Amino acid sequence: LEGQLPDAVVFPESVEDVVVAIEICRTAGTPVTVRGGGTGMAGGAVPARGGVVLETRGLNELELDGESLTVGAGVTVAAVDAALTAVGRWLPPRPSGDPAHATIGGLAASGASGPYERRFGGLRTVLESIQMVTGAGELVRFGTHAAGRPCGPQLLDCIVGSEGLLGVITALRLRPPPRPRLIEDARFVEAGALEDTVRALAEAPETAGLIFADAATSLVAGWIGAPGLAFVGLERGAASADEQPGPPGLSLRVPLPSTERHLTAAIAAAHPRATLLRGAPRVRLDALAETLAAAQRRAARAGLPLYVFGDGLGTIHVVIAAPSDDPEGWDRATDVLEGTLEAVVDDRGTVSGAFGLGLLGQRWVRRERGLALDVLRRVKTAFDPAGILNPGKLPG
Repeated sequence: LEGQLPDAVVFPESVEDVVVAIEICRTAGTPVTVRGGGTGMAGGAVPARGGVVLETRGLNELELDGESLTVGAGVTVAAVDAALTAVGRWLPPRPSGDPAHATIGGLAASGASGPYERRFGGLRTVLESIQMVTGAGELVRFGTHAAGRPCGPQLLDCIVGSEGLLGVITALRLRPPPRPRLIEDARFVEAGALEDTVRALAEAPETAGLIFADAATSLVAGWIGAPGLAFVGLERGAASADEQPGPPGLSLRVPLPSTERHLTAAIAAAHPRATLLRGAPRVRLDALAETLAAAQRRAARAGLPLYVFGDGLGTIHVVIAAPSDDPEGWDRATDVLEGTLEAVVDDRGTVSGAFGLGLLGQRWVRRERGLALDVLRRVKTAFDPAGILNPGKLPG
């Protein structure tokens, strides 16, 4: 994902700093790219046109008020987790990146959800309000601190997942739920039974979160020593307060939300001279087997290793080991990935299942969203009349 070096990096330490920085850039017509922890994998924080990168980690307010938490956009997800654990609560949505570096503002801007979304919902379900500085330099707040969701259209729904196109998120107020007691389970299944197993487990009411890995990924991760078997791991709610995990057996090896990073690292270690080319579309669970088989056929024709793992929502991480020193091999790998994404879009899935759009989704977002993209562009103009926020990320 090739961007441009910024002309300057700004480190605001207060909301007032953000307002001043945006006003200066608006007056000068200078592009602004917002950056949190830099853990995103779609290039959302990569400046496409230089200008200023506004780095939010100095916005680090964190205050617990009863059942609600007010938190600055630059606070890491790990810090939020620690504050909530101390009072018996938790944050179900999880970032794609390492929580020790990923920020809560980046989690909101990317619209990330993670493996617990089917059971517990995404960030929007725990979000009371967002404070934001628009591209016009206006400090605004969306949402309410009253119980329940208010009637009528909610702009808050538009801000979550906006990827820095509408404004700079400066603070959030969350009302996280009590921490449930979850019990780990893991099993191997025949590759041909993966779709039915994932569907059945994902739709079971006791399942809190689920991940799966195809046979190739299971092998390279060291989860199994025999080909032809896929891995399914899940966490389920305890049936009673005194229920204990079963006898030691198969294990997730790492916490459920960390499996994506664990598997990516295992694939990279297995191919030290390759570059990993990846996408993270989301498909219908009843199309999972067909999508995986088609991707495997494309990779086999190209003579390239392919790995697929995913979650109970139908997000699939398609990872291709592309030879770094072979331009033709790189082209073949690109064709495999793009052919897979094209098939997902044609089947009414989405190319932005996990990472957001950023630079990675440019090729497909117009084809996927059609005229809705024109509506979004008009919304952006209302928030950012000078067009300075994250330019080059919304296709023309």
